[in-house]
This record gives sequence, structure tokens and C-alpha cells, in this order.
Amino acid sequence: MLKAIREGYWRASRLLGKGVGSLLSPSITHAISLSLMLTAVEDWKALRGRGVLVYSGGDDVYSLAALEDSLALALELRRNYYSEGFKRLRAQPVVPEIPTGRSFSVRLSRLTDPLFDEAAEAIRVLEEESKESTWKHLKEGRLEKVKRKDALTVSSSISRARATIPLDLEKTELRAVADAARAIPLLLLTVLSSNLPEDFRGFAADPITRDPRALERVFLYVLGRNISLDLLSEDTRDSVRKALEKLVRPSVEVYVDRHERLSSAIEELVNLVMVWRVVL
Repeated sequence: MLKAIREGYWRASRLLGKGVGSLLSPSITHAISLSLMLTAVEDWKALRGRGVLVYSGGDDVYSLAALEDSLALALELRRNYYSEGFKRLRAQPVVPEIPTGRSFSVRLSRLTDPLFDEAAEAIRVLEEESKESTWKHLKEGRLEKVKRKDALTVSSSISRARATIPLDLEKTELRAVADAARAIPLLLLTVLSSNLPEDFRGFAADPITRDPRALERVFLYVLGRNISLDLLSEDTRDSVRKALEKLVRPSVEVYVDRHERLSSAIEELVNLVMVWRVVL
């Protein structure tokens, strides 16, 4: 049914001509407004016991949360905004928002950092990085657009490094990048050396790594050099193994384009290590 609704919007805009957009009516406006209100309530429920909700209204949400839960929480808030199926209100189905995605900015800050400045920087990164991101997939030598916006950028008050990851979990190639990003904090706390970014950049500076497969081989080689399993206890071995599997899964043919600056998914994951290592 949801697919039929999408196709209906598309066919209506085609009939009206380019540049006109979708048909609007009081019913559509009411449905979207109701769905946005339900999203705000779901955001509040997701943050209970996990953070402090500062503001939630429609597709906007501002909250404070613990470092270790920030990425998982952002993904959950993204799912609250739009997912396949319908929202429910008193057992009645409610059409979800138009599937445009929801972009986020996670700012890792210290207790001594001025909150006003950190909030302003988080918003700036959201507008200039997350919302300006276009995810692309290299197919047969050509970059094809996969999704615009719908991204999360992680930055820190301690480091200038920042990393952008996709939030559209319906597309397999993008979901693999998000899963790898969630695995990085655990790996840094257990087996992954914080020197990985410098090691990687030393090899990646070679022009040969412009080839995606060469870049992948470099990443796997550097990753192997920066992992130590000797002191790993038995009770954490399985979870660390699963995290490592997620880290090596993303396709080297996925790229993010921001302001005509192209970066591979692997490079963004390395950047994420740089962000996390100063706070873990």
C-alpha cells in the first residue's frame, strides 16, 4: 500500500508537469502533521532513561546523551521519522512522513565545554555536512547517486576530525557502512590501535590507492597491523569478532560527496576512528 501511495504522488506530479511538485490537500497536510506529532512523541520515548530531551517538534530534535549510546540513539531516532509501514494511533493506521530521510549531527563534547557554543557547532555541521551529503555507488566505472542527505556527521570539540555515515538502512551498501561505524567504539576499547588513521593515511597517500580495490587492500592490511588480540578475554572474544566482521564489510565502491569533495566510505570510517579515539 505504501508503494502505491508513493507511486500516486509521483504520477500526480508527472501529470501536473515538472516543477509543480505533488498535489496538496487538507487531507495530506493533516496526515503529515499528525505523523510528525507522533514522531515527536516517539523521540521522547526513545530518549527516556537514555538522555535529556531539550526539544522535539516534527522532524527536529535536540538532545543530550551519553557518548556510548549516541550512534545507536541517532539511528533509532532516524527510524522513528520514517520506516516502511504505517504509524498507529489508537489502532488506526497513520501514513508516515514523505520518505525524505532525516539528517543528524552528533557532537562529542566535554563537561567543561560551553553548551551554547557546542550546540551552535553541531547545527553548523548538520547544515554544512550532513544535509549536503550525497551518497554514491561506483558501478562499471561510473558514480551513481544512491541517496541525498539522510546522513549523520560525528564531530568533536577535542579534535578537528569529523566523519559522515549514511542513515538509510534500507539499502544494503549503506547499511553496511552504518553497521561498521557502530562497531568502532567497541573495537577501540578492546583490540584496535588508535594509530590506525596515521598508518592508513601513510599508505593511502600513494596514487595507486585511487583504485577502489587497491584502497581496500591497503585498509585490510593496515587494519591487520593495528589489531592486537593477545589480551582479549574469552567473554568478549565473540562480540569483538562480530564487530571486526562489520568493520571489513562495507563496499569500497560507496562514496559520499560533500560540496564536490569525494570521500570513500572506508576513509569516513578511518575519520570516525580519529573522532572517537580522543574521547574513549
